[in-house]
Amino acid sequence: MIEQEPILSLKDVSVQYDSGPEPVTVVRNVFLDVYPQEILGLIGESGSGKSTLAYTAMRLLKHASMTSGSVRIAGRDIYAMKHEELRQFRWAEVSMAFQTAMNALNPVMTVGEQILDTLKSHQTLTREEGIERAQELLQLVRLNPDTLQRYPHELSGGMRQRVVIAISIALSPKLVIMDEPTTGLDVVIQRTILDEIVEIQRRQHFAILFISHDFQLVSTLAQRVAIMYAGKIVEVTAGATLHDPTALHHPYTEGLIRAVPRLSDDQATAIGIPGNPPDPRDFPKGCAYADRCSLVQRVCREQPPELRMTGSSLIACHVVQQREAKQYGI
Repeated sequence: MIEQEPILSLKDVSVQYDSGPEPVTVVRNVFLDVYPQEILGLIGESGSGKSTLAYTAMRLLKHASMTSGSVRIAGRDIYAMKHEELRQFRWAEVSMAFQTAMNALNPVMTVGEQILDTLKSHQTLTREEGIERAQELLQLVRLNPDTLQRYPHELSGGMRQRVVIAISIALSPKLVIMDEPTTGLDVVIQRTILDEIVEIQRRQHFAILFISHDFQLVSTLAQRVAIMYAGKIVEVTAGATLHDPTALHHPYTEGLIRAVPRLSDDQATAIGIPGNPPDPRDFPKGCAYADRCSLVQRVCREQPPELRMTGSSLIACHVVQQREAKQYGI
């Protein structure tokens, strides 16, 4: 995988919101690659910058701007594209399954009209060809073709989410960004939709950037997982290492692992992470996780750690990097 060129490449990306008396930086110096045909999970607490990063990758930011870095998709700099070029590029090369399907779908258009609108804005099709393709897409996500005649409010939450996924793959893009695609759904429907996503991805060979705050869900779905905290990537690791008790991890990642509920004979237990993420308007000088970390040292408060290969993962932590160095006598 690492010998391939990435389908999505974020280099030193920082983003600030322009609302309020002063601009506020919410994404800081992010480096992240997604490779062809892989599923990369992006995990973090609410407010960590995951969705902002996704909208940055799609060039869909509102009341915000990318202040540094570059975004390349399929080898092309999307921030260098003109409006019409970008409009054609989106959905044909990269698409997005948005959070909360009811808000993503137009309430006054039928499902069929919305799929046809996506197809005909990029391809020359007769109405009959478009309807045939729309029916194929619904069958891919296990919906009855009759759904084409229905409005979003007539569908269940799970059905609406399937429609959003169908639209996101309509033009066979190389990359699909999925932003919390199962939020608000019950566990059974969630699992069903995830299984369908994996099956479709295997058949159509696109890459997925899968964004969620659900650690357990992403750790079982993705080949690689990026952990985001306070607008920064603090770890990139193989999904399998998150279930390996011997693997080295960032303290925040360790906290997420401990926070997953575990069933015992008489009760479910989970250990939460104390404290809160830092206010982006008053960002700390050193490590953003220092105030919540049980391993904190003086250097953590004075110098921000760099993302370095540590063990089998990329980790931004002074203490973990020191431990590995001592272990191997570096």
